[in-house]
Amino acid sequence: MKLKGLPRIVYLNAKQDSTQNQLMIEHFDHYGIKDYIRHEKKYTTQVKDSSSINWNDILSDDYSDDGACRFVTGSFDHSYLLENELALTLDNYDAIVNWYENTDDEVCIIMDDIVRLHTSNYWMFDWEYAYKRLPYNWDCIQLFVNSASQKIPMNLHPWQREHRSTRCYMISRLFAKKIKRFHYPDGKFKLHYRCRDKSIPANDYGNIETTLFNLGNTYLLPLFNLDENFLQYDSEYDVRLCRDKLSSDAIDYWWSQVAGNYSLDEQFSYGRDNEYEMEVTFDMRADHVHKTREKILLWI
Repeated sequence: MKLKGLPRIVYLNAKQDSTQNQLMIEHFDHYGIKDYIRHEKKYTTQVKDSSSINWNDILSDDYSDDGACRFVTGSFDHSYLLENELALTLDNYDAIVNWYENTDDEVCIIMDDIVRLHTSNYWMFDWEYAYKRLPYNWDCIQLFVNSASQKIPMNLHPWQREHRSTRCYMISRLFAKKIKRFHYPDGKFKLHYRCRDKSIPANDYGNIETTLFNLGNTYLLPLFNLDENFLQYDSEYDVRLCRDKLSSDAIDYWWSQVAGNYSLDEQFSYGRDNEYEMEVTFDMRADHVHKTREKILLWI
C-alpha cells in the first residue's frame, strides 16, 4: 500500500533482455502495480546486436562519415559519446517523446528494467505523502542516483552535476514537452546546440545523464535501488557500473538502517544545519567492485 498512487511507469527493456523483462513484470505484480508500459530500447538493442546504425538517419546533428559527431560550433570534430552512451541517450528521449505523444498523463516515471522497489518496505511514509512534499516548481525528480562524487544526499535535494544516472526518474508533462521541443524537433533527435550550456563540460555535452536533468528544475530523492544481479561488468574497473552497485547498496542501507533516525520534515527538506548528516558516502578505492558493503561509509 505504500506505493498506492504511483504514476504510470514506462520501463526500458532491450529485446535481448527477456529475463529482466519477466522479472520486472513479476516485481510489479508483487507490489500490486498495474499501470506500466514496456518501452523497447531499440537503439541499445541494435548496438548489442552489433548492427550497423546510420546515425545520420536518426540525428539532425552533423555527423561525419565515420560516425563521429561534429559539434555545430565547429570547435570539435570528434565524438565524446561512445556508441552505447549515444544509444542510452536516444532510448530515454524516445521513451519520453512516445509517452508524451500517446498519453494524457500529467506525470510518469521512467525506469530501467533492473530498478527495484523493495526499499519502500522501509519507508516511514508512503508515495502519496512523498509526492505531496515535492517542491511546487519541480520538472524532474531523480529517484535513483549514481554519484560521481561518491556522495549521495538522501534527503530531498536540488540536483547537482555529480548526481548521475537515468536509471529511474519522474517527469512532468510540461518537462516532456520541453524535451521534445529541444531534442526531437522535426522527427529527428538533436543533441547539440550552437549556444550550449557552458557549464556542461564538452566531453559530457549530449550525454543524457547531464543534459536531461539540466533542462529544468530537477531535484533528487533516492527512493529506489537496483537489482545488482544485472549490473554486468566488462571489467572490474568499469567505473559507471561500479558506482551503480555502490550507490544501490548505499541507498538500500540508508532506508533499512539509518532513515528512521530522522524526522519526515528533515527527509523532505533541504538547507538544514544537519543536512551533512543525511549523506551517504562510499569508497571506490578497493581492488574489486563486488564486496560493496565493506566500502559504505555513513555520516551518522
